Amino acid sequence: MIRKSVASIAVLVTFLSVGGPASAGSLVPEPVVTGKTDQFGPGAEGDTWVGWTQYVKPMFTAHIRMQDGSHHQKFRRREGSHSFFGGFDPTNDDVIFQDAKGANSNLYLYHEITDTSGAPPAGINTDLWEWAPDISTAYILFGRNNFDTGSSPWRIVLYDRALETFQVLDSVENRCGCIWPEAVTDRYAAWTKCEARCHVFVYDTLTDTRTRVPNPDKQQYAAALSEDGQVYFVRSGNSCDANPRILRYTIDTDETAFVFAYPNGTNLVSGLDLVDGADLN
Repeated sequence: MIRKSVASIAVLVTFLSVGGPASAGSLVPEPVVTGKTDQFGPGAEGDTWVGWTQYVKPMFTAHIRMQDGSHHQKFRRREGSHSFFGGFDPTNDDVIFQDAKGANSNLYLYHEITDTSGAPPAGINTDLWEWAPDISTAYILFGRNNFDTGSSPWRIVLYDRALETFQVLDSVENRCGCIWPEAVTDRYAAWTKCEARCHVFVYDTLTDTRTRVPNPDKQQYAAALSEDGQVYFVRSGNSCDANPRILRYTIDTDETAFVFAYPNGTNLVSGLDLVDGADLN
């Protein structure tokens, strides 16, 4: 299992929210990284860095680049391994990423200044398959999969960086293989679970509550979060490229608003990212 490799997109798509929730007319997709296709799993840190994963046969490779184009770095942990971008650590601009080779997949932190990588906090990496990480100042969100039997669990795990504790937010059986970590902030964590239908779930660490984003019998996935409880996500028909739309759900008001419609045939399953107060050109 790799990080959202079931689809690719021609450009990284980052949606910008300046000065709070944006109206449908003010959120417009912009090409952030152009060039070869098979770019997916985007992320950004303020107006400084942008990151993504790119597939060039036969390898998946994590990339980061200064948004002004002045510096571009590719990295992996081991020779011959696949690396997948996860997210930027807001405290120091380190990058959390997935490194997979054969039957082994673990998470690491890439230090751009020294061009080296190191282990994450103790207990995150095990003999199981850790994947699809995201990071905030307070938390690390990731998946942990066990492939031993059909009933072995795939788990969504939240690590508290201050308390050094782990919390399982949700799980499915291996025979389903239908749960994906999405995004984490200093309060919220989001993931997608696809049992019959794909649904976006959000966990509020402050209130210890879990919310399922309302779904009118569609497929919903690829969640991005703002610090104030705005959940941006994709809604499509039965297939991921069937009339995909980006919507915004506000947790406090339980309201969903339309943001942007993509042409039929566009596949957005590879992920969204939300950058507050930045303008990427």
